[in-house]
Amino acid sequence: MLYSKGIVTSAFKIVSSTRYFHLGHEFAPPARFISHHAKFGLALLSTAIQLSSFVLVYLNADKLRPPPPRKISEEAQAEMEEYASLFENGTMAINKF
Repeated sequence: MLYSKGIVTSAFKIVSSTRYFHLGHEFAPPARFISHHAKFGLALLSTAIQLSSFVLVYLNADKLRPPPPRKISEEAQAEMEEYASLFENGTMAINKF
């Protein structure tokens, strides 16, 4: 054997003693003591809170930024008036060749 039994035993004792020094149970929430119904309710509550932020942003999107001005250019206005003259009597005036 390459290693002696005493060295291996002392190394195991050091490793196992550090393994027992664990304070995770003092700093972690007691989730294992919560019933399944309460866990399910907490999961639904967490999901609702997270999704509600996106819904509120979506519903208030118009209030975040003012809408652009709804004015068309003068060229587009002239073109609309030109096309409107074709429909003066209710039908489109078609030039016959």
